[in-house]
Amino acid sequence: METDQKSPKEETSQDGDTISLEDIDKLLEEEDPEFAEELEEISKDKEIQEAHVEGDEIIADEEPEEDEGPKSFKELFKEKVTHGFTAFIDGIYWLSLWVGESSKKVFFFLKRKALDIRIFFQTEFPERVRYFKSQLGAFNQQFLFYFKGLGLWRKILFVLSPLLFSGALFLVYKSFQKDFWPQIYHPYLSSFEEVADWTRSYKPQDLVLLRRAFPHKEYTILLDKIVVNLTPGPESGTTPMAYMEIYVVADTQASLVEIKEREKEFLDVISRTAEKFQYRDLSRYRGKQLFKEIVGQKLNKLLNVGNVTRVYFKEIIVKP
Repeated sequence: METDQKSPKEETSQDGDTISLEDIDKLLEEEDPEFAEELEEISKDKEIQEAHVEGDEIIADEEPEEDEGPKSFKELFKEKVTHGFTAFIDGIYWLSLWVGESSKKVFFFLKRKALDIRIFFQTEFPERVRYFKSQLGAFNQQFLFYFKGLGLWRKILFVLSPLLFSGALFLVYKSFQKDFWPQIYHPYLSSFEEVADWTRSYKPQDLVLLRRAFPHKEYTILLDKIVVNLTPGPESGTTPMAYMEIYVVADTQASLVEIKEREKEFLDVISRTAEKFQYRDLSRYRGKQLFKEIVGQKLNKLLNVGNVTRVYFKEIIVKP
C-alpha cells in the first residue's frame, strides 16, 4: 500500500487553492531577489540553527510557589521580632527627622524674635523712654503748680496723709495679734492647757460616752414594723424595698413612755432615713451600723426626756 509523502516545505489544503513553499520561494526570487538571498544566508547560519528556547526553565519560573505548610513558632517569633525591630528603627528615623525639623523651626523662631527684640531696644525703646520722661516732667510741673496754689494747712495735711494712712494700716495689722491692746479685765479662761502642769492627747476612738462609762438600767421598746422603698442603685432594680423591726433602748423609763406615745412620729423619721439608703448599703454590715447611728442621733433630737442609748434590729429584709 503506497502513501503519498509531502515535503516539509510544502503545505496543502483540502480546497482547490493550494500554494506550496517552493512556489512561495520562486515568487520571492522573481519579485525581490535580494530578499531571497538574505533568507538563504540566514537559513545557512549555524548559530541560528543551534539556537533554542529553554521552555522548561520558563515554565518552572511561571509555576506558583509550593506551600511550605504552617511555620514553626521559632520562625514566627523571628519574623515578629524582625518586623518589630524594623518598625522601631523606622520610628526612630522619622522621630529624628521630626525633631530636626522642629529644632530648625524653633531656632529660626527664636532667632527672629531675638532680632525683633534687638530692633525694639535700638529704635522704639529710646523713643518710649524719652516720651515717658517728657510726660513725667509735664506731670511734675502741673503737680508743683497745683501744690503751690494750696493753702498752708492743706499743704501740711497733704504731706501727713501718707503717714496717717500707713499708721492706720499698722494698727489694723497689730490688732489681730494677741495682747497688743491693753485690757482692763483678764479674759475668761477658755482652756486649761495654759495653766495645767501637763497635757495629754487622746484618740477619739479611745473615748467613751459618759452615759456608757457608768452602766445603769436600760429600757427597751420594740417599734412597729416598717416597710419602705429604698433609693435605686447600681446593685438593685428600680424599686428596691426593705422590711425591718427595730428595738430602741432608752436610759430612763420616762423616755420609754415618750417614745411609745410618739411612736408614729418616730417611725416616720426612721422611714425617711431609710429611704435615703440604697440596697447595697443595708445589705452590708457597715451600712447597717451607719443606719443605726443616724437613727439614734435623730431620735435623740426628738426626745424631750432622756436619751436613746442604742438602736438595733430584731429583723431586717432587703429586696433589690
